[in-house]
Amino acid sequence: MKTNHAQSGQTILLSGIPRSGTTLSCHLLNQAANTVALHEPINPSDYRVVSEPIELLSNVLDEIYQLRSNIVSGQTVNSGATQGLSVDNPVGEQYQEGLRRSRVERGTINIDKRIDEDFTLVVKQNAFFAALSSQLIAHLPMVFLVRNPVDVLLSWWTVDLPVNKGHIPAGERVDKSLASQLKSIGNVLDRQLAIYRWFCKKFTSSDATLIYYEDVIAQNGMPLFDAVGVQPPQLEEELSFKKRSYPEFAVRQLSENRDKITSLADTGMYTANAISSAIDAVCGE
Repeated sequence: MKTNHAQSGQTILLSGIPRSGTTLSCHLLNQAANTVALHEPINPSDYRVVSEPIELLSNVLDEIYQLRSNIVSGQTVNSGATQGLSVDNPVGEQYQEGLRRSRVERGTINIDKRIDEDFTLVVKQNAFFAALSSQLIAHLPMVFLVRNPVDVLLSWWTVDLPVNKGHIPAGERVDKSLASQLKSIGNVLDRQLAIYRWFCKKFTSSDATLIYYEDVIAQNGMPLFDAVGVQPPQLEEELSFKKRSYPEFAVRQLSENRDKITSLADTGMYTANAISSAIDAVCGE
């Protein structure tokens, strides 16, 4: 489908390391006036992987611009969460058989929010946009969200998502070098560390705006609103760091792999001290 790309209002792409707060970011942005943030409206499996990246890029851009057209004309749009614009965490809090399960499903939603034609549209996709970031950023501004690897890994180890097994399907589908690398690694944790590094490399190699989850929470969303360029709203609830408890196996794995995890300081995102301190906070050392 080819659409008219000459549209009013800004469109911004949001990506981030899985479980780094990108869904929460959409929830916060949807509280801002004249702003719509969509949670994974694109289904990467709908796209045929082609030998010419320009064809894939063109199709993805067409779908992004079509989202804006649909919203302006009052049509439904695809979404990774049929709860609409209110979802703030795609994973439930309760454990089932040792894992927290997804509580969202794909479908279509209506945008029941008052907006003008020049509204700000934020489209969130994690691995898919990261894999295409070097091409996408030439057409649309991008914002990347990162989080301390300790919190990320603890989440990955306890959620029923592909990354729990050390795979990131949308990224592997587009980036064949990533797929090949992960296939060659037998250990789940080592695959997860490779995935974290892959995201960081994609982020640092692009001319995108990088924001930190910890800053978003500590500053009540301000880094996010500044990065997107929207007027900060009066939030429904003040942000705070939630105290979480983790299964014994996760705490043990964190402690036993301190050196491996701390080595993620080489990504340049967090210092070894920041990572080590986060480990101590969970393991009580």
